[in-house]
Amino acid sequence: MKGQPEKARHFLDRIHQPTGSSRAGDVALLWAPAPDRKIPATIDGICGRHSDPQGPTPGTLRTVRANRRALHPESATRLERWVPTTDLPRLAGISPDAFTKDTFLTGLDRDCGEDLDLGGLVDRTGRLDEELFRAWRERPPLPLEESEVFAYDRTSVLCFEVTDPFAELGYNAPDVGDLLRVNLGLRMSRSDTMPVRHAPFEGSRHGVAAVRNVLARLSRRPLAPGEEGSRGTLIGDCRMVSGDHVKAVEEMGWPLVCGLPKRLDAVREVQDATDVPAWPETPGRQSDITTVYAVEAGTKLFGKDRRAVVAFHGARRAREADQRNGELAKIPAALGKLSEEGTPWKEAKWC
Repeated sequence: MKGQPEKARHFLDRIHQPTGSSRAGDVALLWAPAPDRKIPATIDGICGRHSDPQGPTPGTLRTVRANRRALHPESATRLERWVPTTDLPRLAGISPDAFTKDTFLTGLDRDCGEDLDLGGLVDRTGRLDEELFRAWRERPPLPLEESEVFAYDRTSVLCFEVTDPFAELGYNAPDVGDLLRVNLGLRMSRSDTMPVRHAPFEGSRHGVAAVRNVLARLSRRPLAPGEEGSRGTLIGDCRMVSGDHVKAVEEMGWPLVCGLPKRLDAVREVQDATDVPAWPETPGRQSDITTVYAVEAGTKLFGKDRRAVVAFHGARRAREADQRNGELAKIPAALGKLSEEGTPWKEAKWC
């Protein structure tokens, strides 16, 4: 009624009700370590920017993309619609409208693309790898008693377009068909599985050929931050070994530990000449399933006297022996049957 005071309302009734909600918990948890580890700042220092000064920097865009990749690895095509539904714009201090598809694509060009200032194609991915790992290694550092250990491997990535200069026909699985592919090499730290360096290779290039590039990079770059000119021990499997590679590693001054392919004559010779008895003194590795027996032998390999380890897999040797004996056991019966069938045969039949 006019002139009468309004009826008192509860305080909660006067609070503006939100019109929606945003994803906060998981995205905030993934975002938090990035500024602390200097990830956006490191990327921005190398890539620079050619965009609205008020918009997201390349480092911010990479961190947002990584956040999305970790939470939704199945697709990266809906970033423009996904980012405004999360707390990432608030955490980055940038308007949700600034995270457009064109902004993300332009940010990729700062890694490897035409540089308007330099007037040419610039690839900054190598520096990004090194500086990001250097910033990471500051926190957490390796324990004092440990040294840096890296693992390297190569995988194939199928390619569905023809403009990539690395996309070539190579050996694909039978169910894949004749699709172009790109080979991707990755070096990673063992202590915390942090990527250290990556490199693309032509899809037709064999893994052995890619090792030359890896050796060249190892000879020019430090193994770890603050270790200029350091040396290490290279450990490889038999697929990555050739005489040229052994020589290249030795010229670097590195010790080499590697498996050897059985196709080498010297490998077959040392196997034939070395007896590996299944004795208590010879087990190289034991498990609940089997034992690997091994002995050390001297041999001539790649033009030098070297030490080799000859081993055999206990369960595999027994399995192969059983299969061989089973096939040999069939021979007398087969010969007896052939003898019975051939009794009436005449010599003239075969002349």
